[in-house]
Amino acid sequence: MTSGTPCYCINPNCSDRQNYFGFQQKDCRACGTPLVVQPHNLLLREPLYGFMEEGTNSEIFAVESLGFSGSDYPQLIKILRPNTGAIAARLFQQEGELLQQLRGYAVPRVQAQPYFQVPLSSAHGQPRHRDLHCLLMEKIAGQSLDHVIQQGLISTAQAIDWLRQLAQLLFTIHRHNIIHRDIKPANLVVREKAGFPYGELVLIDFGTARRSTPTYVEKVAGDRAMTRIVSAGYAAPEQCAGKYTFKSDLFAAGRTIMHLMTGIHPAAEDYDTLNWQELVPQKALRQLLLRLTQPQPHQRLKSAAALRDEMSRLLKIIDAHPVRAWLSLHQRHLKKNMAIACGFALMIPLGFRAHMMWRSPSKLRDTAAEAYRAKDYERALRFFSLLKRKNNEDYNALATHGMARSLEALAHDEAAIEKYQTAIVLGNPQNDVSCLAATDLGHLFLQQGKLTEGATYLTQGLNCSSHTKTKAAALRNLAALYHQTGQVDEAQKHLLDSLELINDHPTGVCLQTLFNGQQSTTVKTKSAIDCLS
Repeated sequence: MTSGTPCYCINPNCSDRQNYFGFQQKDCRACGTPLVVQPHNLLLREPLYGFMEEGTNSEIFAVESLGFSGSDYPQLIKILRPNTGAIAARLFQQEGELLQQLRGYAVPRVQAQPYFQVPLSSAHGQPRHRDLHCLLMEKIAGQSLDHVIQQGLISTAQAIDWLRQLAQLLFTIHRHNIIHRDIKPANLVVREKAGFPYGELVLIDFGTARRSTPTYVEKVAGDRAMTRIVSAGYAAPEQCAGKYTFKSDLFAAGRTIMHLMTGIHPAAEDYDTLNWQELVPQKALRQLLLRLTQPQPHQRLKSAAALRDEMSRLLKIIDAHPVRAWLSLHQRHLKKNMAIACGFALMIPLGFRAHMMWRSPSKLRDTAAEAYRAKDYERALRFFSLLKRKNNEDYNALATHGMARSLEALAHDEAAIEKYQTAIVLGNPQNDVSCLAATDLGHLFLQQGKLTEGATYLTQGLNCSSHTKTKAAALRNLAALYHQTGQVDEAQKHLLDSLELINDHPTGVCLQTLFNGQQSTTVKTKSAIDCLS
């Protein structure tokens, strides 16, 4: 029986990196590399990014400190892959220096000497000049804003608060002569903190940041080409041409808030023709965002300090005129309920009818379902999110389940799992939506190879549902699971039960062909799970 602490070998070229650290096992069993990373006495406990992924320059692991001098906050380690080049190594080392320089601000914390190298033994085919470049920093407890986007649109008040925080963050790093160069939702994490009603924003990934030195300014003024760092849609036009200024960060910040408010990616083909008056109805905020995202740098705000001043001015207007501000901040919703806005006392019946006519829950449901059937999953996600924000008890479970299905179709599996689990809870145990969500979640787990979790949810969906399609789907998935685990009799029984309910479903036909030992001439099925795809 294997014993010890589960961990990973730091050597990216190791053939089997999963290990167990213990008294009798201190080196990797596959390549012999020490499992404890020195000089910080660390174990690599959980891969967070880049592990066994193609096309990434680095790997990130959550770590556990084995010494008494560990930090008082969770940490992660970034490991630069070998053969990434001298420029990447220099930027990697610089990231640690910049984070040290910004200690005390809303960026990941680091201890003394966050950058270090780990020599790989030449006995395992790694010459000493191939030493690994490593960076140790705080693991932020929160979720990135690209995950927030998947959950639905943010409110105008939330957008104002986050833009205010972004203004302060950019003011701080620009004051230290640092240009981040990659402001986008994936590089902003929101975490809970007292005094921040919508959470505190933390700016991460300074791997592409650089200092604005006199030499650098000369390069920009002299129209000399430089290394391009481009995130499509967020990068300013001058950045796409290989030039970066402080105003490039302002452009990316504006595009980030616009994406969060509208759910529309800034790289979308029709982005330049969108109706911003409808998408961002709060006039002062809309005008500010459009100024930040002007294509020409000289048309934008002068600096992050100017953005901070503009945010202060906007907040003063809101404080001075609370009623007007409330109407402005909620204009997006009031526009579709004009009868309510015109007068509560006399217009309640008309207001209710207008509410049902304009963006009523049933209309949002139908629009979202139509988009999903048309395989326009991003649009479906947007409308299911809007339906969920109605907070109507009759539609909450359905909206959350629709969001889960859309997220799964967009390959956001972790976010989909979370929404499926929420939909199961929102529906009572005998609710058809709850049962369907359990069945869909079991199906997703099977496709991920998590058979135990899949069996649990599929059984739940089967036992609670009275809906023919849901029961048949659960039976088909369970048949595939039993066949995969060698329980042939159970597999046959569940398949026959499913065929009695629905006998022409493609998955059922595929499983029947496989169980009978036949093989299609056009489709070669490797396993029962393949039939579920």
